[in-house]
Amino acid sequence: SKDSYLNIPKIIAAAEITNADGIHPGYGFLSEDARFAEVCESCNIAFIGPGAGVMNTFGDKQTSRELAERSNVPVPPGSDGMV
Repeated sequence: SKDSYLNIPKIIAAAEITNADGIHPGYGFLSEDARFAEVCESCNIAFIGPGAGVMNTFGDKQTSRELAERSNVPVPPGSDGMV
């Protein structure tokens, strides 16, 4: 997988060679990799999924919880702050 599904330069090169407008990362592998979303954006290729900023925010459980609470979204009981 490191030589195919996780090889960002090769994926970007394939998209550029084929004049692809966007990349759908599928499930797993690079689908939750904020850096990959950033690389796509910097190469003017649409990343079909959440943006890098969203992934960075929601990839951190504490930040996600705090954002949900500030937005009045119900959250399950848990500890206050990092454990």
